[in-house]
Amino acid sequence: MEYILVNSKNFKFCAEEILQSTRISLDFETSGLVQRQDYIVGCSIGNGIKAWYIPVRHLCNNVQVYNLYLLLNQINRSDIKIVFHNGKFDWKLAYLEGIDLRINDDTILMISQIDGGLKTELESLIYHYFKIKKKNFIQTFGKDANLAYKAPEDVYNYACGDAEYTLKLYAKLQSLMTLKMNGKYKVEMDLIKPIAKIELQGLKVDKKELDKLKKKNEKEMGELYSRVIHEISSKISDENVEINLNSPEQIATILNSLYKVPLKSLKLSEKTGKYTADNKILQRISIPICSDIIGWKSKSKETGMYVNGWTPKIIPCNSKIYTSIRQTQAATGRMASSEPNMQQVKKSVRNIIVPMDGFYFLSADYSQIEAKILLALAKSPAVKMINDGMDLHKVVGSLIFGKRPEDVTEKERAASKTVTYGTIYMQSAWALAKQLNISEIEAKELQDNFYDFTQTREYISNAMEEIRLNGYSETYGGKRRFFPNINLVNKYLRGAAERSAFNTIFQGTAGEIFKKGFLNTYNYINANWGMDSIKILLPIHDELLFEIANEIDVNSIAPQLQNQMETEFEGMFITTEAKWGYNWRDMEEIK
Repeated sequence: MEYILVNSKNFKFCAEEILQSTRISLDFETSGLVQRQDYIVGCSIGNGIKAWYIPVRHLCNNVQVYNLYLLLNQINRSDIKIVFHNGKFDWKLAYLEGIDLRINDDTILMISQIDGGLKTELESLIYHYFKIKKKNFIQTFGKDANLAYKAPEDVYNYACGDAEYTLKLYAKLQSLMTLKMNGKYKVEMDLIKPIAKIELQGLKVDKKELDKLKKKNEKEMGELYSRVIHEISSKISDENVEINLNSPEQIATILNSLYKVPLKSLKLSEKTGKYTADNKILQRISIPICSDIIGWKSKSKETGMYVNGWTPKIIPCNSKIYTSIRQTQAATGRMASSEPNMQQVKKSVRNIIVPMDGFYFLSADYSQIEAKILLALAKSPAVKMINDGMDLHKVVGSLIFGKRPEDVTEKERAASKTVTYGTIYMQSAWALAKQLNISEIEAKELQDNFYDFTQTREYISNAMEEIRLNGYSETYGGKRRFFPNINLVNKYLRGAAERSAFNTIFQGTAGEIFKKGFLNTYNYINANWGMDSIKILLPIHDELLFEIANEIDVNSIAPQLQNQMETEFEGMFITTEAKWGYNWRDMEEIK
């Protein structure tokens, strides 16, 4: 393929050639990867015969950015099909410069349907399918390089390569897509712009609450550290002792030498050859100092993650942070969040996320979705009882323990919940026994009762047989994830593959239901309310977080939004639970 560096002299001719194409790939080179901060430096376009690089904000030899805008708008109005690799990123860059780019296909979203287990970097996929080694950004320019400070002559080969290989990859993936995959792929494509707009909205942080968290943790960490030091000092008669509580090696040494904790109770590091004591080990040792160390480490982690981690990311003018919502990051197909990861925000500190003035939060969360999918796919008799309004775990408990749902105790309900989700993760009887603090024989009996009385045994057996035969697991919507270790002789590697493969069916199908409900709800809001009065702020786990204007009655709007999310799946009603409030932690259930 011919690579062409566009300049002010040949721009018009190159633009005419591009506009004669039927399908193109398009990719922006940028000053960096920070949204709302970094910007377009140049644009590469390929049509399968040629690839062009149009520099607009390099050190020299640029085409006027206005000319690029004109070309992009002409492409938008044409019948040319536009292919991206990670189109959400490019769309946001163009949108912030006033252009709503059309996205016809995205190879990242295609590969997420074909094999969710593959890495999605362009270079990795090119090697996987074509055995071609293409240097990535860091190998070409170095880490954190700002291409605005590079000459176009140093960038265009790399940029044109991205355009060339995106189209090659598209052609390959198109041949691998099944009819079943195409339905879910369309949902993924339709979600690109809604997710991009949600990312650009950001989330408001209550800086006063964040400061309170900082001071509270500093105080508690100081008290815990003092108690630990006082305890150690009393053992060795040294008031000036110092210890790094984040050092598992130091803690292990103290536990062994001062408290006579045997080395077999500690962990031997293969890397250093020294004994260590992490949180799991500390939790098993019944010495008061251990609980103080665990408490200190918890507060230290909390401060590092939210106070130190978030504060530099908060935009001063609006007190907002901006997360990236990943459609394809999780191999199972579920949505994820990063920079910062909002899915890992502890419940106890969620009060630092607040709505804008004049708004409140509404949360709608799919309840027990993975368990419902398992029972629905197995055609379990439990489905009818759950649809009639009975509690899922009490229904399962009634089948396991042989009694009426209303007679199932809270302890039995908790056990049935553990068995149900343990089945989805292919938990062994030994692990279940340990979790429920019962004998392995009793755990095996509970599992057998679950398989027999929920009538899931045959489904599970058939599902695993199909996975072993195909070498991949498949969601209800056709998304695949391959497992090379699924038929290995090594039982440990095979077992890990079996657990992941089986679990992917339910996680992935839950993700498909969630994404469809997300899209339905977004379109409903757009058509009936407008994004000024109701916004989707965050898709998190199985939950959508909304920001709603105060003048809209919560008891009126909640069922409308829930109705868009809820659905029927193989005869099972997939329902949601709603809460509302004025911060993300302190929310009241809506009956």
